[in-house]
Amino acid sequence: PDPKSHSFPSESELSWQSALVQSALAKMKREVDPKHYQMFYLYVIKNQPVEKISKLLSVTSGQIYLVKHRLMSRLKQQIRELETEPA
Repeated sequence: PDPKSHSFPSESELSWQSALVQSALAKMKREVDPKHYQMFYLYVIKNQPVEKISKLLSVTSGQIYLVKHRLMSRLKQQIRELETEPA
């Protein structure tokens, strides 16, 4: 394969994508249970181990995985909605 044929996102595209995700996260934070958002944020965004989050927030690992699954679906939906909003 020709390395020149690979298309990498431009800096402006990466900046736009980052802003989109940040906007979706901010919206989700306002709409969901604060403890759920905290679990999601620590696990998905901050990449903290489940065991650490479980002890810190006094929740089970199952709760963390369930919240991650539900909020990740919600985040993806919010990103899709933001992408289709008129400017």
